[in-house]
Amino acid sequence: MAVSVDQARWAQIQKDMNILIQSSDYPVQQKNAISMHILGFMQMNPNCLMELQSHQDGPGGPLKKHIALRGKQTGIKMIGFKIVLALGHPFAVPLAFLDEPDNPNLYEYLDYLQPGNKLAFAYLDDWKPDDQQTQQSSQSLGTYQSEQQLEHEQQQPSIIKYLNYSQPVADEGDFDNLMNMFDNNQMSHHERNTLIRLNTQIKQEKEKERLKPDVLQKLQPKVEQMLNDHVIIRQSEAESYLSKLESLNQKKEQINKSLVEIKLKNDEIKFACQEITKISDEIDQSALNQNVEAVSLESIKSKIKPMLQKMAYLDAKQNAINDCLAIIKQNDEQTVAENVRVFRKLANRQFKTLYKRNKLAAFISFNQHQNRQ
Repeated sequence: MAVSVDQARWAQIQKDMNILIQSSDYPVQQKNAISMHILGFMQMNPNCLMELQSHQDGPGGPLKKHIALRGKQTGIKMIGFKIVLALGHPFAVPLAFLDEPDNPNLYEYLDYLQPGNKLAFAYLDDWKPDDQQTQQSSQSLGTYQSEQQLEHEQQQPSIIKYLNYSQPVADEGDFDNLMNMFDNNQMSHHERNTLIRLNTQIKQEKEKERLKPDVLQKLQPKVEQMLNDHVIIRQSEAESYLSKLESLNQKKEQINKSLVEIKLKNDEIKFACQEITKISDEIDQSALNQNVEAVSLESIKSKIKPMLQKMAYLDAKQNAINDCLAIIKQNDEQTVAENVRVFRKLANRQFKTLYKRNKLAAFISFNQHQNRQ
């Protein structure tokens, strides 16, 4: 039952309705049905407010301008509501929202309230438009399509109306027959140019279809040659990588052999040092057993000097070999011949320096021992 509405208020509603419906993003063929539906709602709820709001029809979709109906509060405190008509209305389900600040605490008490203040009423899920709305929408859609078809036909030259678009493309003979059906004096310049342009487009399409097999035949040997070149390049790259890998494996084997030889020489030097240490201990023991006063300084020097020289020689040689071993581990990219040449030069220099240092240290130690006596 309709509510009694003030005439001034109803005129303002209709005026606002026309402005909002033109500014909205509803399809043109649906605007009339939506206007009728909203006006019918406003007759029952004249105190509601109409406004445009941006809303998404689906998740991730673009924002569209929809008409929203807000419940206007009166003197008594009431919970406001908002109804949004989607673009597919009246076939799409209307959306209802709580027109209050988003308060998650209300979710505990209102089972039908969802995040975003959406009201999930059960009857909205089963909502269907009535027959009158469906009929009005269908009529509006049919009227709109008829107007669009009429407008499209009015924009075409009169001669184009005789062309049947459902038929296949005409060839040159059909085109000449069509031109002969009309008197040139009755055909405008625009109509004639339009037919000539259509005939030119048809010829171009046929020429493209005719040239397609020739283009494919010309491209086939080029594609095959490109594939063969690609295979040859990949094979040469693989052979190059295999040769480099084989060379690296050979260098690795040579370096491992050199490391084994150096390790054996190092063991020999260690064994010689142990013998020297043993002889030195025997000399110290014999010196303790003999009368120190009866032994002259020259005899002690004659016995100790050769041993000190041999110890200095072996010590220098061991240090040089250890340095060479460390450098070999760091220079894996050089050949064995280059490593041996560099290592011999370095070992010779290292040996001479250490030999001189060891001789000087042995001499200083011997003099300090004589001074203490």
